[in-house]
Amino acid sequence: MSKYKLTYQTTNSYENIVKEALFALKVIPISNEQQQLLSYSAKNNLCEDFYLQPNLFGFNQLMLRIAKRFDQLDVTVVCHVEVAPINPYQSLDVAVEEEKDLIHSLDFKIDHHTFLDMTPSTFIDLASLPKDLVKSHDQTCESYLKDLNAYIYTQFQFNDDVNSFSNTPQDTFQQKNGVCQDFAQVFIASCRANGIPARYVSGYLNQGAGYVGSAMMHAWVEAFIPGKGWQGYDPTNNLLRDSNYVKVCHGVDYDDCAPIKGILNTHGENQTAYKVEVVQQ
Repeated sequence: MSKYKLTYQTTNSYENIVKEALFALKVIPISNEQQQLLSYSAKNNLCEDFYLQPNLFGFNQLMLRIAKRFDQLDVTVVCHVEVAPINPYQSLDVAVEEEKDLIHSLDFKIDHHTFLDMTPSTFIDLASLPKDLVKSHDQTCESYLKDLNAYIYTQFQFNDDVNSFSNTPQDTFQQKNGVCQDFAQVFIASCRANGIPARYVSGYLNQGAGYVGSAMMHAWVEAFIPGKGWQGYDPTNNLLRDSNYVKVCHGVDYDDCAPIKGILNTHGENQTAYKVEVVQQ
């Protein structure tokens, strides 16, 4: 087992006084067959109480309702989690023809439509994809996903100066750089264009392993492979998900997994800063 202490801190400053607000933070790791949340604590500078509320996918959000005036919000969340050894290469063999019949079947499309349908931030035409990213008829999903992971890693440059909140996959293909969020959404768009279900994952990455993107909350992808199920891919580092990754939530795109969202009664500009610390224990 790998054990981690995770610290998430955010400071939100507002140009004008906020009269009331409601925040939702998706920063607490889930418990599942691969990892276990051992404990968590949360505090804020306004001394308001938090409460938990599941989102549409059932992942717990840390909720904060503030009914008094403020111009700055500081939040610190500390979690302890353990992750089981993960063998990303364990699978059942499914013949290419059987796999092809399955992913083109109506039942498969109905079962996985949530993660096959494109959104504005995960949309791309199959015809506009580079030739190397169009799945060939004799290629397995696993082989295609391995090639896709390597393509993004080798063709795009990680650049945390990029403001990627409004980037589409087409923008990233043109700019040839971005952050883990952009690379995850290019991966998802390419999968869905080829009929492979894929979902956006948000979480933490072991900072002691030297991986790109570990200084902030990290984004990777889970794609569905017949015979294996959901498999984690990290195109930022050209890796498969293992015990260096701690999952918080998944969704159809970034919008489902944003670490912090708020509804505020105010106007004017605001600034958000945050940092993440991941310590293996």
